Amino acid sequence: MNKTGWFKKLEGFTRAPLRFITALYVLGGMILLFVTQMVGEEFWMTTLVLYSAPGFWLAPMLVLIPVALVVDRWLAVVCLALVPLFLCYHMGWQLPRGADTAKSNFNVLTNNVGQRGKTSFRKYQEKVFPDVILLQEVGGRIFKYERDFPGYHGASSGEFGILSRHPILVAEPVPGLDVPAASRFKVLVGKDVLVLYNVHLPTPRRNLQKLRGNGFLHSAFKGGGVFSSEVRKECQAFMDTNLRLARQLADAAAKEKHPVILAGDFNAPAMGRVARLMSEAFIDIHRDKGGGFGFTFPGVSRNPLSFFGPWMRIDHIYCSQTLRPVSCRVEPKRPSQHLAVAAGFDLSGH
Repeated sequence: MNKTGWFKKLEGFTRAPLRFITALYVLGGMILLFVTQMVGEEFWMTTLVLYSAPGFWLAPMLVLIPVALVVDRWLAVVCLALVPLFLCYHMGWQLPRGADTAKSNFNVLTNNVGQRGKTSFRKYQEKVFPDVILLQEVGGRIFKYERDFPGYHGASSGEFGILSRHPILVAEPVPGLDVPAASRFKVLVGKDVLVLYNVHLPTPRRNLQKLRGNGFLHSAFKGGGVFSSEVRKECQAFMDTNLRLARQLADAAAKEKHPVILAGDFNAPAMGRVARLMSEAFIDIHRDKGGGFGFTFPGVSRNPLSFFGPWMRIDHIYCSQTLRPVSCRVEPKRPSQHLAVAAGFDLSGH
C-alpha cells in the first residue's frame, strides 16, 4: 500500500474517535459554562471554573484544531466557531463602548494598593485625571498619597482611603455589614452630594488553594483538596458569606438619599453571584460603557494558561440608576496584583 493509501486509512480510522472527542468537549464545555453562569459560587466545581484561567478551557483546541484540519476540516470550523463564543460568553469580551474619559465631567479611579509591588498608578492617574481616587488596603497611609498627589485632599476609614479634588463631607464605615468590608464617603461636587462606597470584600484565595489541593492524585490519596468534604464545606461557607455581604452593601446603598457609586476590590468574578447581584441593583459601568475583557487581576502572571496576563475582572465600579456613566477603562498592564479602574460620569443633570 502506498503512502497515500496509508494516510487515507489512518484518516478514516481517526475520524470517528476525533468526532466523538470533539463532541464530548464541545457539549461538555458548553454545559459546564452554562451551569457556571447559572450556579456561580453555589457549587465547588463551578467556583473553580469561575476563578480558573481561561486558557485551561481553550488548551484542548491547541490539539483538536490542528488534528481536525488534517482529518476533518468541518470539525476544525466547529472548534474555531466556539472560540468567539467562549471569549464573549464566558470571558465577557465586548466591543468598546462609551466615550473617552476626557469627555466626562467627573471621573472616579479605584485601586487596591495592598500588593502593588512597589509600582504606582500615577501614569494612569495623570492620563485619567480623576476627581476622586478610592484606595483599598491603604489605611492611615492615605496622607502619604495625599503628599504624592498634589491637588487632592484625603480621608480614611479603616483600611479605606479617598483622595478628592472636592470637599469630603463624611468618612465612615458602611453601616449594617457583618464585617467592615466597605467604607462610605460623601463628597460635595458643586452643589450636589455624591456618596461613594469604597469596597473590599474578603479574598477567597486561601479557600481556593485548599479546594484545589496539591493535585488530584495527591488529594485522592491524602484526602485533601476537592476530595475533602470539609474543605468544600468551608469554601462554600466563605462564598455564602461574601454574597451576604454584597446583599448588605446593596441594601445600604439603596437607602441612600443621594446618588451612589460603589467601587473597589469585590474579589468576585464578573460572571459570579456577587457580581450578578450588584449588576441587578446598579449599573455595571464596564458592561454599560467599557470595552474588551476589563480584566484587573492579577496585573502580572506567570501562568501560561492566562497568556501571562490578568484573567479576571474582580475590581468593579457600579453606580445608581440615576447617574449617567459615559466611560469605563482599565489601566494598561502594570506589575501589580490589581490594575486600576476608572469610570467617567456626566453630572450635568445633577
